[in-house]
Amino acid sequence: MIPLTIVGLRFDHLGPDVQEQFSFEESRLREACVKIKKQTQGKSVLLLATCDRIELWCEQPKSETIEPLLRSLSLPPLAWMHETYSISTDALLMHCFSLACGLESPLFGEDQIISQLQQAYERSLSAGCASSLLSYVVREVVTVAKQVQTRFDLQVVDQSIAEGVLSLIAGHESQPVLVIGSSALARSVASHLVQHGFVVYMTIRDEQKADYIVPPKVVAVPYEQRFSYLSLCHVVISATKGMEYTLTKDQVAGVHLLIDLAPVRDIDPLIEGVFCMEDLAVELPEREREKQKALHLIEAACEKVEQYILYRSTVGELQSLAVDAANDLVYRLQAPLKKFGEGSGDFARIVHETARKAFSHSLYAQKKSQAKRCHLDLSKPLENGQIGYAGDPTVVISPFHTMEKEGWRLTHLQFGSHSATHMDSPAHVLPNGMYLDEIPVSRFFATACVLDCSMEGDITIEMVSSVEPDCDAILFYTRGNAYLTGGTTTYLLERGIRMFGFDTANCDRPGDLSLPIHHAILGRNALILENLANLEQILHKTVQLTALPLSFVHADGSPARVVATYEG
Repeated sequence: MIPLTIVGLRFDHLGPDVQEQFSFEESRLREACVKIKKQTQGKSVLLLATCDRIELWCEQPKSETIEPLLRSLSLPPLAWMHETYSISTDALLMHCFSLACGLESPLFGEDQIISQLQQAYERSLSAGCASSLLSYVVREVVTVAKQVQTRFDLQVVDQSIAEGVLSLIAGHESQPVLVIGSSALARSVASHLVQHGFVVYMTIRDEQKADYIVPPKVVAVPYEQRFSYLSLCHVVISATKGMEYTLTKDQVAGVHLLIDLAPVRDIDPLIEGVFCMEDLAVELPEREREKQKALHLIEAACEKVEQYILYRSTVGELQSLAVDAANDLVYRLQAPLKKFGEGSGDFARIVHETARKAFSHSLYAQKKSQAKRCHLDLSKPLENGQIGYAGDPTVVISPFHTMEKEGWRLTHLQFGSHSATHMDSPAHVLPNGMYLDEIPVSRFFATACVLDCSMEGDITIEMVSSVEPDCDAILFYTRGNAYLTGGTTTYLLERGIRMFGFDTANCDRPGDLSLPIHHAILGRNALILENLANLEQILHKTVQLTALPLSFVHADGSPARVVATYEG
């Protein structure tokens, strides 16, 4: 559990005139860090200032933190307490990473938060309010945020938004449309409307960029002249990235269809009848897809930090173990030490101190290695209605006892022994083969090499010859494009491979009902894993594999929870 308390105050939903009072000078924020540390007696303090919030990270405070945060910035607690928030302990790390990656920002996916977080840490450092833990957390959070920004397009614009706008203004084709802003979202909407016969004007601040920013057939107008087009355009769409209002109540006269697509309100809320993004009621599949990729990376990072925190908490214990081991060594050396006569005491102290340092170094190295371990689930979950191999039973998952009726939950499960990610036993295809419940549980743990065999063709001996000799399992990432040959299977079995894993539902070629690969592997009492997931994340790695099937009598196969453990 990370020893931080996080509280904050969000102001992006307030008007621009109110938001201005949160533009604190650097010296003011540094003084606030010192005041908060003194009042809370926290070990470290970080004060993060962004365009939408002020947030406090405080390590091991001895008192509550919200009121010191407000008072240090001269914000009356009674007036501002209702605008504050606190992050629960179990959500702290996820919040830190999500915030840095832009997942919590009104401008979804923005990257400015990275530099703002770095600046916040430098502020803490210069104010004497930092610590080794705070340094570690900030470093890990910033590293992952940069990876997310580099690898994923969180600000992707979904076409569904433009389609939602088109549906909203259907029937107004004869009316020109004014689009305020030239963001990617504004350009997408403008381009879509032009394609459907609308006359569209788009504001732009830098007219020199109009030729390559403004979409074809869209008329560019200077941003400052937007008011002169209000009388011409019945439909007005605002989609800027700014924090100020593009239109205020006293600037709008007459009847308009106003649509505010900005992440932070563009149009004055005092104007009635403004449609917002929520009113479009559209899904954002592209953004959600990129978000899920980012969250997967964040979850792995959270686990890494949690392991590090656990390692830090055991440092005192490690030192005690090292002292105890050194004492035990000196105790066992009492007889040989007698040979040194009167100098044996001094020599014993040297041996003790040398041993203590050696044991400490070894124990710390071991703990650090454990702290870097990552765990990846390679299993596909059982889902209601799931259909596996052709002809196999459909998965049925339904409530049997419910909270509303019985006061507890119990689920009825019905599925075949080869559903979802599963393990095949020799009894699956061999008349006298062993069942899974007859196989020693030690066989369900292995050292596995993950091979990329996604190119079409046979999996040849040359492709597997580089597998390390200490591996007793191989996981094949094929995407259904490649299959083992009989010769390669025999080669691997002779090398001592006892578990074969595949990302497909069948390790044999489709339509080959003789199942030659099944027979070859299972005939040598090796095991097969099928329907593995997430192998693309650990390609070319050697991992510790845990594959635990359900335990039931005469298990010819069983759904399995398969986990890869490796150093991140």
